[in-house]
Amino acid sequence: NMGLLEIALNTISQNISSFEVYSAIAIFMFLNTVIFTPPSEIMGIVIGIIALSGKVNIFLAIGIASIANLIGMVPLYYIGRYRSNHTKVKWKKGIFKSLAIQAEKIEAAYEEQGKHVVLILRNVPFIRALCSYPAGKIRMPFGTFLKYSFVGTVIWLTIWISLGYFLGKIALLYHWQISLGIGIIAFIVLKLLFRKLDISKVEN
Repeated sequence: NMGLLEIALNTISQNISSFEVYSAIAIFMFLNTVIFTPPSEIMGIVIGIIALSGKVNIFLAIGIASIANLIGMVPLYYIGRYRSNHTKVKWKKGIFKSLAIQAEKIEAAYEEQGKHVVLILRNVPFIRALCSYPAGKIRMPFGTFLKYSFVGTVIWLTIWISLGYFLGKIALLYHWQISLGIGIIAFIVLKLLFRKLDISKVEN
C-alpha cells in the first residue's frame, strides 16, 4: 500500500497541475459525505502529504476540502427533513424496535443541544457522515446546521491534514488508532455536555 501511495504521490507531483489537485480534493471530499467514501481521514493525510511537497497550499486545501465536505452533507439533511413525518412509525415495527429506541435518544439529544451535538459528532469517525440526517429530522434551522457543521468539519480536516503534513506516511500507518482516540475524546465531551444539561434541568 505504501508503495502504491509513493507512486501516486510521484505521479501527482510530476504530471498533475495544482488546479487538478484542488479539483480532486473538492470532488473526493464531496463524495465522502454523500456516499461515505473515500474516508476523510485517509484523504486528509494524503492532502497533507501533497501540501508538504509544495503542490498545494495547506490552508487553501483545508478550505476547499471543508466547503466540499459541507456541501455533501446537505442532501442527507434534507432527506431527514422530508422523512421527519414518516419514519418513526416504521422504525417501531418488528426487529427495528430497539433501533427505534436508540434513534429516539439521538433525536432527543439533538432537540436539547442540537448545534453542539452536530459540532462534536463532526469529529467522530464514521458517525460524522451520518449526523446530518437527525439534524434534518428535528428540523434544525438550516443556517445553524451549516454553521456548526462547518466549524466541526474544519476542526476535523485541519487535524488530519496537519497530521499528513507534519507526520507524513507515519500518520497513515496509525490512522485507525488516531481515529479511535479522537472518537473517544469526542464522546467524552458529548457525555459531559449531556451531564451539564441534566444538571441544569434539575436546578430549574
